[in-house]
Amino acid sequence: MIRQPTPELEHRWWCSRCKEGYEVNPLDPKYLLLTPVMRCPKFDICGGYLQRRGSKRANVVKNWQVFQVKAHDLWLATQGFGLVGERKCSPARLLKLMTSRIIAGAELEPAGPGGSMRTIIKTLSIHTDSGIKVLHFASSSKGATIYKVTDG
Repeated sequence: MIRQPTPELEHRWWCSRCKEGYEVNPLDPKYLLLTPVMRCPKFDICGGYLQRRGSKRANVVKNWQVFQVKAHDLWLATQGFGLVGERKCSPARLLKLMTSRIIAGAELEPAGPGGSMRTIIKTLSIHTDSGIKVLHFASSSKGATIYKVTDG
């Protein structure tokens, strides 16, 4: 038997650390990807977890910011791929973000054991007109891939 969501009880997830919520339509075809407790999309910053809360408890968190998202997009965000706006990493956007910018910081680690002469770039923080942006890197067969851009 397939579990059917109860619309008035199971459509919002809240992170108590970053004070944000995510609302998903319970009739979304990908709704069953979501579990009662998931890693917060901003886990790298806040270290928190999302917990499912229904609208009957919404008054407890009425001052928190709530985002309307699709189930698949929230699931991708909880897996570390970022929210929809963060996943927009076209060459044109990145070139605009990176051209003539000052590097604010980087998360680096050695590429091998001991005194390796190579380095893995995990994130690169740059100063932009709208504040610091953090570029998140992953590897691919063609070279480094930037898979999300978050606010720093």
